[in-house]
Amino acid sequence: MTERTPPFETVRALQRAFAAERVESVVGGSGLLVSLGLVDEARDWDLV
Repeated sequence: MTERTPPFETVRALQRAFAAERVESVVGGSGLLVSLGLVDEARDWDLV
């Protein structure tokens, strides 16, 4: 199964900015499902 996801660089930049302000975040939604191998495509990133 080939995983297809949108670019991850923006998500990492947002997580770094959140962390700098001590705001915790994780990737959820379809991005999480891709990381668990349950689906092969994420069309967007959900930060929760």
